[in-house]
Amino acid sequence: MTDAPEKLVLTRDVPLRRLTRSPRTMPNGRPADHPVTDIVIYGFDKFSPRVDDLIREIARLYGREVLFRLETELFAVEAALGSLENQLVKLREELGHGSTQDPK
Repeated sequence: MTDAPEKLVLTRDVPLRRLTRSPRTMPNGRPADHPVTDIVIYGFDKFSPRVDDLIREIARLYGREVLFRLETELFAVEAALGSLENQLVKLREELGHGSTQDPK
């Protein structure tokens, strides 16, 4: 037996775990990663003017991190708005996109 310390061997055989709470939690800080960063950092309009202004105000006064408490709700609203937008686009196409006919 030798008194040499054991060598630590690092390998990629073990899959790395995600360190975030949610699969959509700001992985790299780019636009469209998270509604809070889209509104606060990039100045996007995501919800309504009132909601976006409240998010900006809270982030300015208390920091963006406190808004991550509402992460689930923010993503649910964002998904619902996206779904609504898709349904409206589909309806417009069904009704004849660009048509000048009176709908009545």
